[in-house]
Amino acid sequence: MRLYRFRIVNPHNELIGLRELECSNDAAAATKARSLCDGHNVEVWQGSRWVTTIKDTRQNLGALYQLPSGTPEPLSGIVASPPHTTV
Repeated sequence: MRLYRFRIVNPHNELIGLRELECSNDAAAATKARSLCDGHNVEVWQGSRWVTTIKDTRQNLGALYQLPSGTPEPLSGIVASPPHTTV
């Protein structure tokens, strides 16, 4: 098992939470990051090596359009991309 760091960040890449967990490999760490999203982006690191960033698309949808009042929130999708980039 390897130790991974999960940096939970807001849309401005400001740190709002940090977790360190053991995972068997990068894929398992990415899966764990998806469960930590909860409306935020999660950067996955193993030591000083960046592994992936899991982006919660719910936070990005509001920038594209405004939902009419009373409209249910769309289902979230998960997109992986390098840190500090605009999708």
